[in-house]
Formats: sequence, C-alpha cells, structure tokens
Amino acid sequence: MRRSASTIPVLALVLFASTAAWSEGPADTGARTCIGARVHYEAGPDRDLRRLPWVSAGRRGREVVGYLFYYGEELRSGPRLRIYPGGELPGGGSTKILWVLRQPDSSTLTILGHRLDGAGAFRQEERSARGPSGLVFPSIVDVPGTGCWLLTVRNGRRSARFAVEAIQADRTD
Repeated sequence: MRRSASTIPVLALVLFASTAAWSEGPADTGARTCIGARVHYEAGPDRDLRRLPWVSAGRRGREVVGYLFYYGEELRSGPRLRIYPGGELPGGGSTKILWVLRQPDSSTLTILGHRLDGAGAFRQEERSARGPSGLVFPSIVDVPGTGCWLLTVRNGRRSARFAVEAIQADRTD
C-alpha cells in the first residue's frame, strides 16, 4: 500500500498517541495504567485564562489548547489529564473545557472519543463563541464511561489528540 508523504506523520502521531497512553502496571498483575495528557499549571498561552490548568497538543503554531474549568483540587493531585464520565462533576457542575485555537479553520469543533482499554466511542460537535482574543469553543466533554480514552479534537483540517483517564467520582488518587 502506497502512502503519501503527508499521511505518514499523521499515522505516526496516531500510533504514538495510542501507545503513549498506556504504561505497564506491576509485573505480577499485568495491569495497565492510563497515562493522560500532561496538565499544565503554570500560566497558559492565553492571557485572559492564565489561572486555569490547561492541556495542549498539535503542531507548533497550529496547536489546540484546552482550558480545564472543571479541574478542582481533587483532580490536581497528579500531572495527567483526568475527567469524570457523563459530563458532570461529583456534587454538581460540569466537565467544561474551553478549546482555544489560533486562527480556527471553521466555526465548528468536533471531539471524537475512542476508548483505548475496551469498547466505546463518542462524537460531539461544538459551535464557536466570541472570546476576548477571537473565536473559542466552549464544551462540556461527555465521556460515556470510565476508562482510558483518546480524544481527537478537530477543526477543519487541524486536529490534536489527548489521552484522558475517565475516573469514578469517589476516586481521589
């Protein structure tokens, strides 16, 4: 099968994102651990949202940044991206992520979720809104169940991938 030069980097990214989300657990159990995308706690690239934790992926200059409005103290215990299933936080609230792209390709953002540790998939379409520095994409990410998920965030021809661990509300590690 012949692939164009532009297809090869995309395939490499998919393979890297899929394999990078897993780590072998203790040798005697054979368990795997989901390794979510790195969450940044330092000031983010958007000056108006600097106090929020954020994630970023994609090609330099075309990256997708997600600001994590839902990230309370119970999730800040680790450096990796975690989320609650169902779009809701324990005790109320929602799993709001504000997606920011420099010069978006379209006014629609698509979030595709693919479960890496079992069966499952979902798709969400989000419309743009006006933010202080241009178009932004507010979302309530509704992961359908616990597990390790690969989120592909697409806007036109641009896409970025984020591994995320969906956890039960009572889990605090």
